[in-house]
Amino acid sequence: MTRLEGIQELTREGYRTLQRRYPGRFDLGGCVLLGKQYAHPASRAVVLGINPGTGEWTGLDVGLQAHNHLLEGPDSARHRYFTSARVFFHASPTPHEAVRLATFSFCCPYRTASWSDLAPELRTALIEASRPVLRRLTRDCQPGLVVVAGVDGFRAFEETLGRTLQVERPISR
Repeated sequence: MTRLEGIQELTREGYRTLQRRYPGRFDLGGCVLLGKQYAHPASRAVVLGINPGTGEWTGLDVGLQAHNHLLEGPDSARHRYFTSARVFFHASPTPHEAVRLATFSFCCPYRTASWSDLAPELRTALIEASRPVLRRLTRDCQPGLVVVAGVDGFRAFEETLGRTLQVERPISR
């Protein structure tokens, strides 16, 4: 099994577990990869959002994408988050080069209408289902640089990985 196939299967397994344990609560699907490569050998960078949020499509997308959405791709009001990220990553050659071959993913690959409005029990279930996925991702990518979007994203990252990663130098909280 390749590294990509491994992360895909863990994501599917976590989703099936959530649906089995909480019928009707986790039917919004998800997305594990937001870019066109996974664990690229020339990159040790990982960029993580909190989770995919809602969308028109409610399937579970475990494939690579046609674009690194935070660097390129369609612009529209629906993709405002991506457009803002592109401004940041293209502000100078340094951030763009650092993440050009990065793995783009999520702390939690499963969709929710609102992370901050989740009941504690459901948030815990999502963290537990995401833990093997995020552990596998960090093992496969061996990141030297991890960019986590937002305060809630960083909290979810810390909750999901606990003490399994050593944060040497947070740039900003």
